Amino acid sequence: ILAAGLWLLVLVAVYVLLWPSMWVQPLDTLDVTFGGSAYYRDTPHENPTFFLGESLDVDPGPLFYPITTPIKMTAVTLIGFLLSIIVLFQDRIPQKQRLIILMGLALIFFFTVMMTLGAKKFTRYMLPAMQFATILAGVGWVIILRELFKGRVRFMQIVLLLILFVQALVSLPLHPYYGTHYNYLFGGPQVVLGQEIVSGQEKGEGLKLAAEYLNSLSLAPRLAVGAQSWLSFHFYFDGQTLPLSNEEVDYLLFTRSWLSREVESEDWGPIWEAYKNRKPKFVASFGGVPYVWVYKTGPVIENGSIEHPVEARIGEDFNLLGYDFSPVEVRPGELITLNLYWETLQETAADYTVFTHLLDGSDQLVGQKDSQPQAGMYPTFLWSAGERLVDSYEFVVDETAAAGQSHFAIGMYELQTLERLPVFAEQDIPPSERRLLLNGPTILKPE
Repeated sequence: ILAAGLWLLVLVAVYVLLWPSMWVQPLDTLDVTFGGSAYYRDTPHENPTFFLGESLDVDPGPLFYPITTPIKMTAVTLIGFLLSIIVLFQDRIPQKQRLIILMGLALIFFFTVMMTLGAKKFTRYMLPAMQFATILAGVGWVIILRELFKGRVRFMQIVLLLILFVQALVSLPLHPYYGTHYNYLFGGPQVVLGQEIVSGQEKGEGLKLAAEYLNSLSLAPRLAVGAQSWLSFHFYFDGQTLPLSNEEVDYLLFTRSWLSREVESEDWGPIWEAYKNRKPKFVASFGGVPYVWVYKTGPVIENGSIEHPVEARIGEDFNLLGYDFSPVEVRPGELITLNLYWETLQETAADYTVFTHLLDGSDQLVGQKDSQPQAGMYPTFLWSAGERLVDSYEFVVDETAAAGQSHFAIGMYELQTLERLPVFAEQDIPPSERRLLLNGPTILKPE
């Protein structure tokens, strides 16, 4: 009774002294504490929990922690923990060590029972018990090695150092994303997550890496990214973070946790179906398992979907697949929209400018727009090999434009030198011009 009283006194002192909320509003704090405990006992997570291949809106049940806790331990810890249980039944074990093991097992058992009673469950909620499982693992390894190396202390110490080295070899390379570890006794992360035992990515692992990639892009502060977990992602990203369903975004970010748990899937499900088979611009992976995918937005460009197909190569790195424009008839002073459809043959570090010139029937320049692709937001050095994209330009027809059939003159050049890239196409192109001529709209006489 005295020991229990002292323990309770220390508990209350720590609870009050280290929690400033208890200093100013103790009754409200206790009400929130016990009220919150009662709420989560009966209420599952507001978002689905993924367990054994299912996305569940209800309590995943009593098997959740007995299954998920061992797969989060390291192999060294789990083996040592099991050894501590085995040595418990040995007669030669000192009473003090037996008491340590029993007390540790009791804490782990009752903590697991307490957490199982709650309807809201996550693997990380077992972290307090993990500390004691690690202590018991150490006790188990030491007792077993003492038995194996009786009187040979040096050998026992060497083996213990090797065990610690293996533990460090598994854990430290994961820094700071330790939550991406899954026990290699069960096959490691690829097997555990591949078998869909749990979803992985409980704390947004990979979001910071994806943000670092996006922040490295030119004009990153002007970019808009649509993210499933946008409330978590915006802390890392220099640009604007919006819900994934927003149509004004430049990039899309999908996360493993949201995909497997189907969190708010009614908002992003069709978007994921449209992008999942495309090549992502960036993937954040841990242990060979992808956690975050980043895609550049844009339509799927099929050869048969281009209104005016073209077979032309610009330089060594790009194909012009085709183009379209509107309107098909235009008067001087009116606006023309031209869409170019590009394909990247190979990645390049060069930053090319696209020129789009409108020539009237007299071959006079009556409209022009030179720019990096997509209004400067997606320069050529960001294009991936095999990527296809649409690139739009708008310009006004000059008032002096002569009526008749017009042409677009298309090409690329380096801004620093103004040197155009060579053009390879079926039409006869003078080497000095390095431009591709395409049929444009009919220019009508002014009204």
